Amino acid sequence: MTGAVPRARPAPGRRAGALSDIVQAVARVGTPDEWAARVVGTVAGATGWSRVFIFRLEGEELRLLAAHGVSPEQEERSRTMAASGPSLSAQAVRRGEPVVVGRAKLSLDAQANLERQEIPAYAAFPLIARTRTFGSLTLMDTERRRVGATEVAFLQTVADTLAVGLESAELYGAVEMASRAKDDFLSIASHELRTPLTPLKGQIQILLRLIDRSREKSQPLDVDRLVRTLTSMDRQVTRLADLVNDLLDVSRIRTGQLALRLAETDLVELAATVLERFEAAPGQTLCLVREVDSLVGQWDAARLEQVITNLVSNSIKYGTPAALGKGEITVSVGLAQGRDGWARLSVRDRGVGFAPGQTERLFAPFQRLHANPAEQFGGLGLGLYISRDIVERHGGLIWAESPGPGEGATFHVLLPLRPHETP
Repeated sequence: MTGAVPRARPAPGRRAGALSDIVQAVARVGTPDEWAARVVGTVAGATGWSRVFIFRLEGEELRLLAAHGVSPEQEERSRTMAASGPSLSAQAVRRGEPVVVGRAKLSLDAQANLERQEIPAYAAFPLIARTRTFGSLTLMDTERRRVGATEVAFLQTVADTLAVGLESAELYGAVEMASRAKDDFLSIASHELRTPLTPLKGQIQILLRLIDRSREKSQPLDVDRLVRTLTSMDRQVTRLADLVNDLLDVSRIRTGQLALRLAETDLVELAATVLERFEAAPGQTLCLVREVDSLVGQWDAARLEQVITNLVSNSIKYGTPAALGKGEITVSVGLAQGRDGWARLSVRDRGVGFAPGQTERLFAPFQRLHANPAEQFGGLGLGLYISRDIVERHGGLIWAESPGPGEGATFHVLLPLRPHETP
């Protein structure tokens, strides 16, 4: 490459116009990926470099948002890289300053990598806005370039402009995701609220027709049918009240108004009482394992009843029928192993389970696992969120385990027998 002719670059008079083009492209908002895909070509045209990469710093990694002038294979190889690694982009991010050919010393690994790719010209700039590093702008050329102080200053201005743009894109992406979550919640909430209201309205109309016929024919009402209809209506009203109470609890949690009323409570007896109220789905069985006869602690009985109800309801909802040989739901209560003065309650099902890495999402408000759509399973996605808050207000712990999708799940709750004890 020693005899190659240096590639043309924007003349000083053209740089102002080129920067104006970049500013206009950067100013158009979008998510970080959308924004970078739109901007990268403009940067390439404005700077005259043949290969342009825009990386975003995500934790300990640099993720490629967009690239220009590279093959699909080269783009795939650059998809992610360690921020602690030897790449140009990583070095620029760590140093907090440009890494430019002829003006910065590279590590031997980085130099060897560039030579293998026949890259004689390079420049990498950290994208820094308001003291935060958002990523890097990396430029490469297969022809020699002499990068002087004027071009470095110009490219630094480009990088600074991109940093501000990427910050805005992140904010836009975050707002769009809050907005999307709100839309999803409103859709789920309206569906769930309609679910009990629709049959309730229908049953009221049935009762009114029964009364009208009874009056017309001067005949007594069919008491058995009346009781069946009223019982069904009562279930729908209870479901509606539970939905509203969940929403109110979320409001109380977020405003710090969900208070506990502690009193001596037998956790074994409480679990048994809750299970007596449940009817397992067809093919399912409910089983209580009493590891001790009684287990008394200072707890809020009503709130712990809510937790157990949520966990058992969850297992019934996502449990697999016995036709597949996996229909048992087991609730066990006993002392926590290795923790003196702590109680343990576990609810195990052999249903749909979940993939590794999804545990934390289970306890987030209004969140659902992608494999479990609202149309199939119902609910607002609030039960586990509320349960975690109640358990943690008791000074306890709650978590879930699953071997994987289709392998069931176990939810564990640890509670101190007396308040204010730390795990």
